[in-house]
Amino acid sequence: MYQDWVSLSIAVHDREAETRSVLSRLPAPAGQTVVAAVVRGIASTLGIASAPQPSPLSAAAEVDWCMEVICHGLSLPLSEHDTIRDCVNIYCEWLTALLPAPKLCVPDAVQQRPNHYSRRMLNHLQNLFVPRSDQSIDTINRQAVLCHRVLRTVQSLSNEPARLEPDTWSTLLLFLLTVNDSLLSPPTVKDDIGDQMYERVLGVLFEVWIQACCKCFPPPPLWKTFRESCLHWRHRPGLVDQWSAVMTALTARLLESMYGPGFPALAVSEEDAVPASMAPEAVAQTWYRMLHTIGNPVEISSAAAVSSTQQFLQYAISSEAVIEPHQHPCLSQLPAIFHRAVRAISLLVNAFLGVTEPPLNESTSSSGPPVRKESSVLSPSPGSGSGVTPPAQRRHTRSMGSGSAGKGSRASIIGGLGSRTASASSQSGPAPSQSTAGGVGGSSEHPAPPPPPSVTQPLQAHSPAAAAAAAPAPAAAAAAAAVSSAAAAAAGGSADSGAVSLAPGRAKCNSVLHLFGAWLFEAALVGTSAHSSAKHTQGQSKRASAAYLDSRKSSTSSQTPEPADLPATVTADKFERGRAEALGALCRIFCAKKTSEEILPSYLASFYLVLHEVLSDREGTEVSQNLAAILLNCSSLLQLDLDGVNCLLPALTDAVHHVIASPRPITVRDSDVSGAALRRASVRLLVSMLALPLHFQGLPVREPVPGDRPPVSFLQLRPRLVGLLVTGLQQEADPVNCQMMLGGLLMCVQDSALYEESCHGLHDISTAAAAAGSQHVTSAAAPDSISASSDVSFPEDPTDEQLAIDSARGLYVRAIYLVCHRLMTSWKAELNTSLAALELLAGLARVRLQHQDVVECKRAVKWLCDYICHQCSRPPPAHSKDLHSTIVAAFRCVSVWLLEHPYLLDDRDTLATLLEVVELGISGTKSQAKYGEPPVMKHDKQLKPASMRVKEAAEALLYVLMEQVDYFPCASGVWSLSSHLTEASLLHHCHPGGGPQHRKAALAQFKYFVTESLLIALLEQPLGNDEDPQPTVTCLMRGPSLRTAWMLQLRHLPRHKSGARLTSTSNPGRPLPMSEPATRHNITPAFFPDAVDRIPSCKADRSIPTLESLIQDQKSASEHNQMLHLMEQQMSRESVARRAVASRTASAGLNMDTECVPPPPSQEFQTARLFLSHFQLLDDWPTAGQDKQQPSFRPGHQLVALDAQAPGFAADLDALDATTFRTCDTVHVYYVRSGQTNAASVLANGASLSSLDGPFSEFLLSLGWPVDVSIHPGWTGRPETSFNTAQHDSAGRSDRAPPDPPSYDGSRWALYWADALTEVAFVVPSSSVGPAAGPAAAPEAERKRRGGPEPPVLVVWLESFDDHLTFPSAELAGDASNANYIIFIHALQNKLYRIHLQGPSGKMTFASPLVEGLVVSRRSLGHLVRQTAINVCTRRRLENENSHPPHVRRKQKIQEMLMKYQMNMSQPEFYTMLFSADGSQC
Repeated sequence: MYQDWVSLSIAVHDREAETRSVLSRLPAPAGQTVVAAVVRGIASTLGIASAPQPSPLSAAAEVDWCMEVICHGLSLPLSEHDTIRDCVNIYCEWLTALLPAPKLCVPDAVQQRPNHYSRRMLNHLQNLFVPRSDQSIDTINRQAVLCHRVLRTVQSLSNEPARLEPDTWSTLLLFLLTVNDSLLSPPTVKDDIGDQMYERVLGVLFEVWIQACCKCFPPPPLWKTFRESCLHWRHRPGLVDQWSAVMTALTARLLESMYGPGFPALAVSEEDAVPASMAPEAVAQTWYRMLHTIGNPVEISSAAAVSSTQQFLQYAISSEAVIEPHQHPCLSQLPAIFHRAVRAISLLVNAFLGVTEPPLNESTSSSGPPVRKESSVLSPSPGSGSGVTPPAQRRHTRSMGSGSAGKGSRASIIGGLGSRTASASSQSGPAPSQSTAGGVGGSSEHPAPPPPPSVTQPLQAHSPAAAAAAAPAPAAAAAAAAVSSAAAAAAGGSADSGAVSLAPGRAKCNSVLHLFGAWLFEAALVGTSAHSSAKHTQGQSKRASAAYLDSRKSSTSSQTPEPADLPATVTADKFERGRAEALGALCRIFCAKKTSEEILPSYLASFYLVLHEVLSDREGTEVSQNLAAILLNCSSLLQLDLDGVNCLLPALTDAVHHVIASPRPITVRDSDVSGAALRRASVRLLVSMLALPLHFQGLPVREPVPGDRPPVSFLQLRPRLVGLLVTGLQQEADPVNCQMMLGGLLMCVQDSALYEESCHGLHDISTAAAAAGSQHVTSAAAPDSISASSDVSFPEDPTDEQLAIDSARGLYVRAIYLVCHRLMTSWKAELNTSLAALELLAGLARVRLQHQDVVECKRAVKWLCDYICHQCSRPPPAHSKDLHSTIVAAFRCVSVWLLEHPYLLDDRDTLATLLEVVELGISGTKSQAKYGEPPVMKHDKQLKPASMRVKEAAEALLYVLMEQVDYFPCASGVWSLSSHLTEASLLHHCHPGGGPQHRKAALAQFKYFVTESLLIALLEQPLGNDEDPQPTVTCLMRGPSLRTAWMLQLRHLPRHKSGARLTSTSNPGRPLPMSEPATRHNITPAFFPDAVDRIPSCKADRSIPTLESLIQDQKSASEHNQMLHLMEQQMSRESVARRAVASRTASAGLNMDTECVPPPPSQEFQTARLFLSHFQLLDDWPTAGQDKQQPSFRPGHQLVALDAQAPGFAADLDALDATTFRTCDTVHVYYVRSGQTNAASVLANGASLSSLDGPFSEFLLSLGWPVDVSIHPGWTGRPETSFNTAQHDSAGRSDRAPPDPPSYDGSRWALYWADALTEVAFVVPSSSVGPAAGPAAAPEAERKRRGGPEPPVLVVWLESFDDHLTFPSAELAGDASNANYIIFIHALQNKLYRIHLQGPSGKMTFASPLVEGLVVSRRSLGHLVRQTAINVCTRRRLENENSHPPHVRRKQKIQEMLMKYQMNMSQPEFYTMLFSADGSQC
């Protein structure tokens, strides 16, 4: 970089001319005497011990003579401490002449020429910092105190507004360089002056240097000298620490000037910040120069390179303990220093990428740098000096190989000097872009990387978008654990997201690699054979793919071979922490690739070779830090559309297998990275690989470096990936990892089933692999590969053939067994894992296989019932909301299995188990707790359910069991579980010719009753299409589950035997007698026989007194007479009646021979009374001791009549009909074009679906069916247009087709999907109908009543994946944006789809099967998205304590109507109302 400039190293190392006094030629005692006598008098005027006085020196010659004396005094031994102290005090006070207000003791000559004398004083003060021969602790401490005094004075001169000329600034900087060189260049000796002062002198050097860059930019010779001097100090840990802190502060200002305030800012303390007065151009120039101050950081890993200085050689010559320079004990710190240097570069990489998550475990690192306490590295200047930039002739310096700059533009120092190479070994470590440009410059296939852009422009072409993000950790803690930053990259954000946040306007990968790539590639290969070959091939022409092997031609490491007798403390394996940091930084750079970004092929090839080298080097059972760094930072590697990344698939599979399949706890060698975090990153990498084999099938995988194993195809890797997934599920204990693998397992089963279905006769994937000529996977996999079927003991059916683990059926069977087994043994106490397992089982129930395994389905239902019984039987302290949530979810899962597999009810044992579980959920106990015990009857049991939520879930299962299993979809279709018939439509059938009736008039013709939770509407008018005059009643039943319509007729015979039409028109005639009738005898009835009077009486007959003997008083006699009178009247009336009957009979000719004729059929019936009576609804009424008025409603006791004419009855009835048995969820689907960040542009896409991506339209149709919301009887996403029963003609609906182009914004058309438990409306909001019209805009009471989602789930289709950072969820969702669950979908170039999830933090994590980082195929995308949205809404309802199941809401609504509209009447009034024709109350 500075090869055309002269170095000032000679002035630094040869201080004789400037620091030697004439008194040094005199004998030592004489010189000491003169110095002591002179400085004592001058020091007395300084005002330290007494009041300050004017200096006795006036002439310049006097001052010059005294300065010669003081110069010699500063070189005296520390035994003359008082004299040296006076000399230091004199110079420190005289240096205030540079300040605007010099002190009184400063001589006039010095005040007149402050810069001239200050330069001489600074040169003299160098003597103070020269190490003395006496290295006792007391001497070192005394010298350190005096040195601190001088350094504080120098700091004040640079910070405060001073009158420093450019030459004075150069002298000041050269003074600090000389001081640092004298203290830091020698090898470190414990507790010497250099060991005590290195942090302080380095801190002052960097601080003053930054101040000089702000006020008077140092010339190139000083920069070159600074760099050469730093190469001699690399064995000091403080150098890298101070360099890292300064680079962090400069980077913070650089990012602010390049990207604006919206870019994530680095957290830099106020005392460490760059002065605010520093110009942006000066910041850029300083940043690049300071970056290369310490040379190539990779050389720190070479003990021979670091020790190849004159000081180390002199020490080795003079010391008996050290034979070779590289064997000095102080070099044992090189591994830690190397790690800190690479760690600093890693932090700079994070800064340019906009990483907003701080590294983990940073405070616990054992190798972290000490926190600076005494002095700040950078202190802002209170003054407002102007920034002095380099001269114009240096700004326009051009690179010899990078081409010329455009006209009118300024070439930056980065672009102008980036491709130069140094000519001397002392100039090692030029810009990392040199080797990149030089290594590929001769290739015609790929152009050479362009020079880095100007520092006055951003590192990317487009301007950064504003993004609010938290600041990363400060640079003061820049040396955390080796893989701590890697762990942060994998564990940042939410627990299940597993990725750090990157700034939308971050730098391009090529730009970052131009700056740091060569260093990182070289550092990642330290100690490997590839690194050795890189040194051997220096200067030779190589392919672009070998660019990572290029080092600097001037690199010390390339010219100084590593000796064979290295100490054990600096061997290659000790630098593993630094290698891990470099690997982590490289992985983060490449994983920060944007959607439309192109990375140079040379960088990609280098990256793949480095990863393959590290992934192939695995020894032992422990995980190396290098492997951990790759796994933690490369979890999204296969989701980025990197060209040729699939070549790493076998190596990545081996690495993931090494972590996941380990039966022992995972530990990272010499690191505190948790095994759970490492396994989580491995699982994320695994789930991104699961869809690749079926997608690429027999395509071979070509690895970067051919190995010993034969090449494999994608399809050959599938058994191993699936087996690894199953093995990991069997062993995993971390809840988050289990949930991710459960989602991946369900995706595999679903994708395999759809794939086999599309193959038409392909029974399993292994058959296809064999047909393609593939070998068995164990021969192609790594030696340590395992078979999942051998690790997991699956049940075997002797009648079935052995199933391949990667076939749909094989996966189906193993998934059921494994998940149910772990659910019962390990996961039952963990909420989120249990919910994920139950969601997987529910998803398996919906999978359609060509050959369904009935035994496994029965076994799954039995396991689920056992799980419910086990959870309900846990002791009371274990019962909690979470436990009951799992039970509720298990009941729902059982419902799904029964609905999808109704044949399970044909099995007697399964049906008995189901009913026992329902009984347990409702009552809290089983009727027969153990086999053989007598059952407990229902009326003898006490209702003590585990909770009301469990009871309601069991009731819902019972409703499904009795009403929906093997009946869904019903005659109404999937659109509705209830009948489409309403009061108005029934009356229309009664009067076909009449017009539509008013709603209230229609209700008036029905009689409404409530019994328990059943609302009954009875219509006594026969339907118009039935001419049979039988007693007919039409009944509308509204219960907790659905609305049904029934027409009932009272018949004494079945229809096929009754002959209804003949009975009313013809007389069948009297049947003929079988024999002659017997003789009829006319006998007059009597109470006593005729001979009773002839029987003689006895005493017993007289024991009963006569009636007359009992009449004792007048009252009794009166009552007796009245009774006799009444009897006489009755007898006379009966006599008259008998005569009248005899007269009518005689006149009509009726006698015993007259034929009997049946009366004509009755045409009017009170069918409502008949219905209620026959169904025993009129039996239970208050007895004589109870109130005559109907009391308030008591369930199970009586029938209550409702007043249908009451105001509000019709509206409440409509609200009840709108409360369905199914849950109603809404999903808003958005399409985001590349670069769209505002809601208006996103909504505009919904109005023009025809112009969008073709796969997006296909995806929409895979979510549901298009429905016309104007006639749709189900949920439409809007409460005001849902559950329309006015028009229910399915034939008319089928004739309607969606418009072309389609528009599913909910105004006319929407997408709809439903099963017996859930209704989902998929709406694509547009600019004409925004998202505010959805359920989130409905009133709170309305949303609670309808049970709709609040807010809806968002599905966002991204053209550019980076747009998920700027998606306007707040504008689209309003106040509920913080509660939104968002599923981002990004189409990769290989036709697979990347999934990213975003949601609020809570107790329940995101639902499965879609998990963060999952890559899914096109055929299964719609199924998985829909299922995930349903599961998200289900989990949200489980978490909300105020959310009730739909059947409970219907019950509550019926109860509300009962309390509002019941008719309080007595029993006679009730029957009078029932018998009256109009139903009115008498």
